[in-house]
Amino acid sequence: MLPDSAGDCGNALRCPFHLATKSGIGFFRAFDISSDGKFPCFCNGDEGDSIMFRTLLLIPVPIVTLVIGCGALYPPPDVVEVVDLTRYAGKWYEIARYPTFFQAACVSSTAEYTARADGTIGVLNTCLAADGSLVSTIEGSARVMDPTTNAKLVVTFPGVPFPGDYWIIDLGPDYEYAVVSDPLRLTLFILSRTPALEQATLDGILSRLVGQGYDPARLVYDRPVAVP
Repeated sequence: MLPDSAGDCGNALRCPFHLATKSGIGFFRAFDISSDGKFPCFCNGDEGDSIMFRTLLLIPVPIVTLVIGCGALYPPPDVVEVVDLTRYAGKWYEIARYPTFFQAACVSSTAEYTARADGTIGVLNTCLAADGSLVSTIEGSARVMDPTTNAKLVVTFPGVPFPGDYWIIDLGPDYEYAVVSDPLRLTLFILSRTPALEQATLDGILSRLVGQGYDPARLVYDRPVAVP
């Protein structure tokens, strides 16, 4: 969970930048990175670090971040060598994610991607509550930023002024699973074609994430829900 806006930033780096999060309730906030570089620390101060702008209702399935300002404290993660976007299209179930304050009401999330004739990808994100009721849904579009690999995309939604980075950093040989993050490693999503993954497959994903510098202990796991 993100630090509270009234929290003490301590020795946080004085290098504020803006993070645009696409979420259940979207916010644009200025924040600092904590001295250990692990996560943003929301502050109060003369620089307006705690100013919040409420945007529209969005949901959290792998739509990551746009950061303006200081640049990453860690190198960006490696992406997969190549992505066949036609094979990547279709429905994905979120298996696990790094904790996000905007997903508090989401017990199960899905994303559905549709290849379009103009080369963009249609995005439909859905979030369900524990009782299977719909929390939120939104449609947007994605476009490829690195045509050499097709692994780096940006996603846009109506009413949101900035796109979000969507980097595919792991992908199953049969496109049975995918792992998505962003250049600053602030977000992490494990996706599957099915509501659950075999333990051996998940263990392999987690091992590779450790090799990329991620912390699997931070992951929050979705659980399937019965849709009424």
